[in-house]
Amino acid sequence: MLTAIAAGLVALSIGSSWLMNMADSRIADHLLRQVVQIMTISLIFPFIAMRKHNCFRESGIRFDKAFRYIAISLVLAALLVVQMGMEIDLSKITVPTGHQLEGVFYVMTANVVEVLFFACFVAYAFEKSFGIIIGIILAAVSFSLHHAGFQPEFMKLFIVGLVFIAIVRFSG
Repeated sequence: MLTAIAAGLVALSIGSSWLMNMADSRIADHLLRQVVQIMTISLIFPFIAMRKHNCFRESGIRFDKAFRYIAISLVLAALLVVQMGMEIDLSKITVPTGHQLEGVFYVMTANVVEVLFFACFVAYAFEKSFGIIIGIILAAVSFSLHHAGFQPEFMKLFIVGLVFIAIVRFSG
């Protein structure tokens, strides 16, 4: 049952992404991406399903030791900042505008939701039916295709998805 829910939500996510290609306005695009795809399909429905099946911990969503996980995330974020700082000319960095900050917060939120949806919920649901390797591969394919309407670089995104989903699934 959980696998069917995950497959249905993946299909809806990919479908809403394709609809973004046809959106005639920025408002329709934002509604499809932020309200339909991110909030409803990728966050609300999976959390309802995981609560019903009581599988938060098994799927990799843990609420214990929150400070440990936040500390690890902050260290990884700092390392990413250091890496990016070595790759760009720091003298060209300017103070971000409100519009740029909106984009930064949007990307941060979307990335967290993608990890929760694909690496935790979808990978776990597929893993329960098909095994861990096939579950990770199917979740990575789903992750790649869900970008169809706004970032159609499928092979690159498949590899990114494969790496981050495998790390989350194998690390628990």
